[in-house]
Amino acid sequence: ETYNDNPVEGALVQNSRGLVNGYDSGVESRQKALPIELPLTLGYALSILNGGDVAGTAGFTDDNNSKAYALKVMGTMKSMPLYFSLSQYDSGTLPSGSTSALMGRTDATGPWYIKGYQLGVRYDLLEGAQKFDPAKAPLFSDAKAVFRLAYGSATDGDKTVANRTTIDHVMLDGIYNVNKEWYVAFRYSYDDVDVEGVTTGDVGKTTRMSFGGGHRLSDNAILKLDYTTNTESDTVSNPKVDNDSVSLLMTVKW
Repeated sequence: ETYNDNPVEGALVQNSRGLVNGYDSGVESRQKALPIELPLTLGYALSILNGGDVAGTAGFTDDNNSKAYALKVMGTMKSMPLYFSLSQYDSGTLPSGSTSALMGRTDATGPWYIKGYQLGVRYDLLEGAQKFDPAKAPLFSDAKAVFRLAYGSATDGDKTVANRTTIDHVMLDGIYNVNKEWYVAFRYSYDDVDVEGVTTGDVGKTTRMSFGGGHRLSDNAILKLDYTTNTESDTVSNPKVDNDSVSLLMTVKW
């Protein structure tokens, strides 16, 4: 879900509802292709990270001896343009008031943590002249169509109390290239927030659907239009609001 979830590299103006991302400092070991003979190419990325920052700039200051880690295992089929990945994140124990690198959440009451995982799948229909690269934004792929699915869940909790907050998220999107200049795209996504043992504080499930398309004025200059609907769970903490939108955006990437 994190890949290309922004208005410049994304096919649509609006982001996915979950918008799972984070910023941190650390070291990473990465290998895109392990020397193993299988029907697919396996790779991994392992990061050891600061995890949080009391000052509020998530991850950039080392505020704790306990370190975070992120592990991603990815596979690409050799016989077709199909890719999948499984990611896991653990912040370690964060001090009171620290802002987590993942999703920028904060707990001001006591030692706490955030853990999460995500499964991602991508399939390119009718590859073009470009070599299949799952990290390349679908908007800049020359395949006829690109489809992606992501499912994940993140849990944060205070180690001194029983209540935990769980955020589930789903994203399904696709882009179809009518020709080299025009494309159409869609995205369905939601996040579902649940606080254990609490009913009035739950945010509940919020769904977002975007439909639109764009015109490539050049390889890097693209005019995009989308219509986005948002459906809230209509709880006390997350009431229904009039927040559907029509967006027109011109992006230029250097």
